[in-house]
Amino acid sequence: MHMNTDIKRILRKAGAMSAMMLTTLSLQAATPYTETFSDASSGWQEGQPARSDGFVVTQEATGGNPGGVLRMRWNPISISAFSVPPVISPDVLVATGEQNTAHFIGDLDASEAWLIGFDVNAVHTLPDYMYLALHSGDRTVTRVIMTAGDNAFSTNTWYSMRYTLLDPPAGFWGDDAEHFDDIISDVTSVSLVIQRRGEGLEDYLIDNVFIDRLPSATSASLTTTDGGIPQLAWGQLRAGERYRVEAATDLMAGDWITVADFVAGEDVFVMDYDPDAGLMYFRVVME
Repeated sequence: MHMNTDIKRILRKAGAMSAMMLTTLSLQAATPYTETFSDASSGWQEGQPARSDGFVVTQEATGGNPGGVLRMRWNPISISAFSVPPVISPDVLVATGEQNTAHFIGDLDASEAWLIGFDVNAVHTLPDYMYLALHSGDRTVTRVIMTAGDNAFSTNTWYSMRYTLLDPPAGFWGDDAEHFDDIISDVTSVSLVIQRRGEGLEDYLIDNVFIDRLPSATSASLTTTDGGIPQLAWGQLRAGERYRVEAATDLMAGDWITVADFVAGEDVFVMDYDPDAGLMYFRVVME
């Protein structure tokens, strides 16, 4: 995911719409936030109406990545006992925010919450399908996460999913993608939709759900007895995430080389550069 935010901020279209709210919360800008499921007030819950053959959602203090975790469990069941012909229906995990906050909902664009992500673990088997959905009134954009037979995933393994909300390329989000700008300016709920693979025991774990800003660059200098050393400083990094700093002499040619590779220990990374090396473009890439 390439994050040249100085250019993208100029290109960002300011869309606004008037839509019916699905919750009693007033529209407001969301706040960059990470839900670690470390206490019982996360605000994530099973979508309604609940079904007797649906999953059971539990918030647990251990088993996460690390710490607390949200578990969605389907117990072994005979699907034919619930429908003829046998039909497996999807289940929905939804976040409408705590009643006194607006995590994940509201105007994500105004708060510059241009990145959404989470950690996911398919414990026993990959789902038939799993996708993320952002809702605004009766409009929805969706992003496929994993499907049965997807060779990019293995069971009982944590994966960190990261999706851009800032000028995503065509085809990145589905359904009402033509209204993407309007939707993220008035998000009324966020949901995770999962359809179980079969009739056996299935567990899916979710942790560290977040919305956040993208890194931004500023110029700086290190003062020394011989003068100053030019520096670039990137702020708004996520601690614990791996990043690469890449450089190129041509913005359009795509010939980018890695000049730094690091795991962020704090939200700022500072790098020296040589102004005599000629015109250079820099970008930060999240692994």
